[in-house]
Amino acid sequence: AAQPTLPVITPGCDQLVVAQVDAPGKILRGRFGVSRTGSSLHARFQFEITPTGHLFNASLARNVDLLIRDSTTEKVQQNLPDWFKKHWGCSSFLFFPIRTNTRALGAVFARWEHTQLSLSESAVQHLQELRNLLAIAINERR
Repeated sequence: AAQPTLPVITPGCDQLVVAQVDAPGKILRGRFGVSRTGSSLHARFQFEITPTGHLFNASLARNVDLLIRDSTTEKVQQNLPDWFKKHWGCSSFLFFPIRTNTRALGAVFARWEHTQLSLSESAVQHLQELRNLLAIAINERR
């Protein structure tokens, strides 16, 4: 079977992961992923959801989209968890929470290994639309 390819709306993207919150609402796990190299690491994208901690928990708690253009800065590095640094080292990434009004359902994560993130405003809007459609689909499935 043919490997899915990365969407055109994420130029230069090395990996795209769709993650889902488990039923008890304690763990965010990668459920699906596509990669430029053909082997997805989506199963390694997982963390415990806590009210405080790293950048991803803050994004989920506040429902804030992250567009990190340079992940090598000291401020960003201080707020990244060790599991991310070990498995997902990259130049740039985005993390868009998938939520209802009351709870986190999952997230869309994309990374650029060796290039700085340079998405157009329309590309960002397309990714946000994708995230919104995923929120509807995940919520209806529960």
